[in-house]
Amino acid sequence: MALNEWLPGSREKELALTLCEQSTFWANATVARRIKEADN
Repeated sequence: MALNEWLPGSREKELALTLCEQSTFWANATVARRIKEADN
């Protein structure tokens, strides 16, 4: 991930990366839910 290379190590960097991971999780959950709904 580019942020990991660009940003110096810090609590703020770790928080930003965690929030990116959470965003990815919720986006994937939404896609999976839509696919499940489309199959029904």
